[in-house]
Amino acid sequence: MKNIADKMTKQQQIWFAVFLAMFLVPEILWGPIFNAITSLFGWPLHSIYFNLITFNDYPYLAFLVIILEIVSISSLWYLNLKINYQNNLRGLFLSVLLAIIDIALIFLLFLNFAMSGISFP
Repeated sequence: MKNIADKMTKQQQIWFAVFLAMFLVPEILWGPIFNAITSLFGWPLHSIYFNLITFNDYPYLAFLVIILEIVSISSLWYLNLKINYQNNLRGLFLSVLLAIIDIALIFLLFLNFAMSGISFP
């Protein structure tokens, strides 16, 4: 079985790294998904910057972080579909995982919007 990096062109590898960094950096720093999961299960773990007052004062920053993660996961999902054009099990599993993460981020965006009280014209 060939390595996934062998199937990717140099341009696809660069875009993969860019989109992965677009997801991982906000997730490590603020962790919308990680903090939501740990809060749901009551675990005492949290991301590096937990309970930032900035997100309470400026809720648009929270929207920006979540939208950035949605764009990056959607782009990774697109790259996965483009690279794994055969119906193999690994590509299918990765597509389902990325779809679940994308749906969770969209739900978090909606939840953040509902709790912030911001109204868009």
